[in-house]
Amino acid sequence: MTIEDVSYNALGCALWSRLHGQCFQTRWKALAFAKLLARQGAFARVMRDNADPARYPAEFVLGRVAGEEGEIISVGVAPNSQGRGFSAKLMCAAEAQSRKMSARKLFPKVAEMNE
Repeated sequence: MTIEDVSYNALGCALWSRLHGQCFQTRWKALAFAKLLARQGAFARVMRDNADPARYPAEFVLGRVAGEEGEIISVGVAPNSQGRGFSAKLMCAAEAQSRKMSARKLFPKVAEMNE
């Protein structure tokens, strides 16, 4: 598995939307990703399966930093990649990026129905 720093332009908002749709019942539209990732302080990481010839992203994390606080906006793992233990590395990459962008704390943004 390889973790990559990607922007919505590099990956393509339609691909972000497709990956999100594999991970959640309510799929975010491409425009939602464009708006989110165009914001100041936003960042994205994907994990690609090196064994996959197409190198399609298998996991993702989206976050943003404002001042000294960072938040994880969304994290998802495609069904065929679940249970393989790679998400911890992806979350560590998100934490490292948040710290690089001056965050001293990192919080998950959790919907009420997920609490």
